[in-house]
Amino acid sequence: MSMQTDCIYGYGFKVYASDEDLRQFIIKHKDVIPFLSRGRELLDYTENCKPDEFNPKEDFFDWENEATGDEGIYGLIADVMYKETGIVFEYRIAQDDGEDDVIILPQMYPWHMNETEKSLTQEKLEEILKKYIEDLGGQPIPEYIRL
Repeated sequence: MSMQTDCIYGYGFKVYASDEDLRQFIIKHKDVIPFLSRGRELLDYTENCKPDEFNPKEDFFDWENEATGDEGIYGLIADVMYKETGIVFEYRIAQDDGEDDVIILPQMYPWHMNETEKSLTQEKLEEILKKYIEDLGGQPIPEYIRL
């Protein structure tokens, strides 16, 4: 019998965004996206693509988050959150009842936290997360998550 001891535990949220929610997130945060690698190209594509042709999981499959290396559309979301807040965010996929859940949470490794992350309180983090939850279609409130 083996026990799994590796886990991630943190304060974050599950992403339940539709493709259109993801598209609107990109458009809403278009001021920061051009400053990301390939950001201008992907923003132009998003703004000019017909909504029924927009497939963020395929269209952004090769996006690489500048801070964490996370790939894909959720890496882009975490990248935007980092650029706007100064807090490094990451995403993870967790299985719950056979379903894959996308989880976004701050990457809080004490040995390389920046000053913004060191001064972060739960209240400040909750306020930040609620803003992004709303921008992604209004999912449930932030919560402690164990992956």
